[in-house]
Amino acid sequence: MNDLKYIANKGEGYFCLVKLYKHNITGQEFAFKQLKKTHFSREEYRYRLSREINLLGELQGCENIITLIDHGEDIVKKAFGI
Repeated sequence: MNDLKYIANKGEGYFCLVKLYKHNITGQEFAFKQLKKTHFSREEYRYRLSREINLLGELQGCENIITLIDHGEDIVKKAFGI
């Protein structure tokens, strides 16, 4: 995430935020979906986000489905010092 620059918030739901980042070198833009801090400790919301990620992974290659680049708790912890 060191090569990514935060651009803007793109959306928000009940338990997640979606933020836009841009790669400093390539200029490619990325959406980053993050569980809200208030829900980090709640297993049911971590499960819901995990289930969504798994379903997205199963749909890779289908028309009109975004590409999943990476996921995991360690990415968030490293990126945001959590």
